[in-house]
Amino acid sequence: MNLYQEQINRELEAWHKDIVKPAGFMENAARSVQLKIRKLYPQKAQDAITVALKTFTDAVMFGSRFATKFESSVGMSLA
Repeated sequence: MNLYQEQINRELEAWHKDIVKPAGFMENAARSVQLKIRKLYPQKAQDAITVALKTFTDAVMFGSRFATKFESSVGMSLA
C-alpha cells in the first residue's frame, strides 16, 4: 500500500470509531426531550412543521447563492 492509502485507512478507522461510539449524556438528553415533544403534537402537525422547515431551509440555500456573489471593488473610484 502506498502512503496515501495508509493515511486514508487511518482516517477511515478514526471516523468509524467516532461513529460507533455510544451516545453521551447530552445526546441522550436531547433525544429524550425530542421524543417527549413529539408525543405532544399529532402527526399532521409534525408533518406541517417538517414541511415548513424544509421549505425555509430550501429558500435560505437558494438565496445564499445570490448573497455570496459580489463584484470586486479593486480599481474602482468613489467618484
